[in-house]
Amino acid sequence: MPVKFRNIIRHMVHAMFIYFLFIGFNFTSFGQNYFFVEQTFKADNVSFDNGLCGCSIELIGPSVGWGGEISYSPEGVLYALANWAPGDVRLHVLDPTTGNVISTLMTGPPTLPAMIGFVAVGNGIFYSHPPFSVGSDTIYRWDLNSSTVTSLGTTGFFGEGAMAMSGGEVYYAVRNAVSGMRSIVRLDQLNPSNSTILVTYPFLQHIAGLSASPYCNILIGVEVFADNFVAINLVDGSIEPICNFNPIVGLWLTSMWEYSPLDCSIYLDLDCNDSSGAAGPDYKSTEYTCLTDGVGMADDDIRMFFDAIVTTMTIKVVGNVPDAPDEILNMTGSVPNINVTGAGTDMITLTNSGGAKSTDFKDALRLIVYKDLASPLTPGPRTVEVQFTTASGQSSNIATAYIEVNTLPLTQVDLGPDQDICEGETVTFDAGNPGAVYSWSTGSHNQTITVGQARQYTVKVSDGFNCPGHDTVELNILPVIHVALTGDTEICDNEEANMTIVTDSPFPLTVEITSDPGSSFTLTNVIGNYEFLDLPTGVTVYTITDIIPSQEVCIEMTDSTQAIFVFPTYVTNVTESICEGDSIWLGYYWENQAGQYEIL
Repeated sequence: MPVKFRNIIRHMVHAMFIYFLFIGFNFTSFGQNYFFVEQTFKADNVSFDNGLCGCSIELIGPSVGWGGEISYSPEGVLYALANWAPGDVRLHVLDPTTGNVISTLMTGPPTLPAMIGFVAVGNGIFYSHPPFSVGSDTIYRWDLNSSTVTSLGTTGFFGEGAMAMSGGEVYYAVRNAVSGMRSIVRLDQLNPSNSTILVTYPFLQHIAGLSASPYCNILIGVEVFADNFVAINLVDGSIEPICNFNPIVGLWLTSMWEYSPLDCSIYLDLDCNDSSGAAGPDYKSTEYTCLTDGVGMADDDIRMFFDAIVTTMTIKVVGNVPDAPDEILNMTGSVPNINVTGAGTDMITLTNSGGAKSTDFKDALRLIVYKDLASPLTPGPRTVEVQFTTASGQSSNIATAYIEVNTLPLTQVDLGPDQDICEGETVTFDAGNPGAVYSWSTGSHNQTITVGQARQYTVKVSDGFNCPGHDTVELNILPVIHVALTGDTEICDNEEANMTIVTDSPFPLTVEITSDPGSSFTLTNVIGNYEFLDLPTGVTVYTITDIIPSQEVCIEMTDSTQAIFVFPTYVTNVTESICEGDSIWLGYYWENQAGQYEIL
């Protein structure tokens, strides 16, 4: 543990409270003046920005020379309760401009233990409690009017930090009210035993000093280990940093806000310190272009003030929406206890599913981005409205995120015209733009693809400078049919030649044939084995010169020509005589009978 943390713990155990924070009050501005005493007894002036967005610290007292808890009174007097020695607890009046002691008003009885928490409640009445190390849960009542210190009662909680007022209630930090944890307790001033735990947080998140903020249900605390001023929400128990005061080490703070009317508005601010350039509760988002993967709705320093648990938050694109329905809101992650509906549309609703704090809604809001999916984009301003509601039925103001949509030139992509190829073939498509990033509908990320399936092919090309370009090409696969010409190869003069067109086409064809010598002729409705006759007068070559299918196909001709030889016909009469019992060979057989035989 760092040395200064060890010193803090050691001094607190012995009730030697040498780190403290004072606050002056300025009725003309929101900025609060805190007098902050360091480990070296230096007093600082701390002012908080409007909305608890940040703070600034200025040294005002080089040496105050004492230590103890502090509190303004409703009458505007700054008091301190200091432990000078065992049995010597003194009530002082301080100079709010330096932190120095002006006078000592009274001293507690010698039997009084050391005190750590201290608050003025008005009319000369104060409350205090001892530190955890004393082992006492008694709340003490100091009365300047009678110079007495009496017991107000016991709470069952052991204090471990400052006391403060806000909205007429007294709050203080305790230890182990929940085992192993720290808590903020609301003191029941009429019956301390009925005091209530409001906020519980980790043991190592040590919040010592407490004071009111200008807002209902918000206390300002001093988180000593992290050196942070924090905003403590008494409604949902969330604790958020306001600013860091390292290397200063301090514990106590007080403010006239503890006795002043508070702002109880239900309020949302998307950019508390207005660093985005938008005023009031609004936020100016970053520019959106086609190269942007969404822009956010809020800055890191979102502020929410509310009267009850936040139940819903709506985020909606409104006003000028020229690219609808392509202008959408998306969620880039998830947050426990927050249900999300409407992602991918123009309105997202965040719903508390049980146990969600305002910090969960803020985390979810930071995950929401605006996107315009149109191509090309329509330039111009866009607005997104954000609003939340609470369990009491109250709604916050509407805070607006302003987004400027700008256009860039498109990356030029041309895959060429749609193509037809024959079954079994492939084609290569080239997206151009060497060195770019490619995303094909096939899953390829190369500049070219070689494909052979019938479908549409789409590519997105990003060159990193212009808007991504797109193109789509259609590839059609044509079936392959086969055609051949077969038939007679030899005939006699004055005989008809029989020829056949053989095809596996499932639909009719028109076939043009040229004969040489001779003329062309056309055959229609050719399908399957199509036979036709011709009467050539001599040697003739038949050639298929054109095939016209009734549908788009690829045609393979396995034999496109057929040659037919025509032989002359001759008649010769022969008379032969043989002896009885002899035979003669006539054509194909032996003959031994008298008669007339015709041999073809």
